[in-house]
Amino acid sequence: MLKHFHLEISNTSFKFHRNENSIKEEVYLDGFYIVRAGRVGPKEMSSEKLVETYKSLSKVERNFRAIKTTALQVRPIFHRTEDMVRAHIFICMLAAHLRWHMEQKLKPVLFYDEVPGGSQRKNPVQKAKRSDRAMAKIASKKNEDNLPVHSFETLLKDLSSLSRNTIAPAIKGSKPFFKLTEATPIQQKALALLNVSLRHVPGCTQ
Repeated sequence: MLKHFHLEISNTSFKFHRNENSIKEEVYLDGFYIVRAGRVGPKEMSSEKLVETYKSLSKVERNFRAIKTTALQVRPIFHRTEDMVRAHIFICMLAAHLRWHMEQKLKPVLFYDEVPGGSQRKNPVQKAKRSDRAMAKIASKKNEDNLPVHSFETLLKDLSSLSRNTIAPAIKGSKPFFKLTEATPIQQKALALLNVSLRHVPGCTQ
């Protein structure tokens, strides 16, 4: 609002009056939200694409919020040197980047909308809506393979039950052996989407 007032400030007084010219100019923009492209021209980006790009900033803000609080909890930082702080932040940013790629691949087993941009809109200014496919997943809590749908956090918790168990038979002369936990159908689906295969890893001998 400061641009709409003329200020006169001294050591002993404060005066202001309205800037009528700027107020009249502002009237023409009442009810409109202006997105300015800066150096990008219409040949490089259409007005629709400009609006979509601007709205995509919310994803950046959400990721930063996840880094600081809900997911990675970058704070508090107890490092004493600048290099350690930079390394800490870098690892968190790298983890956020990895999480984003995992979420894209795991969409079929998450509540995420698999249709880019959600339900089709005639105008990008309109509020985005989930696609019918996503709404069906939310309502049934099942995906098209009739598998339970997860949030990213609960899916990781589900996958964390996978383990390698050491079996030591109480038989004289027998050697311990390893047994992998059998993956459930939802775990198998998630691992397949991530292109990850479970395999036996030799035990540590130290």
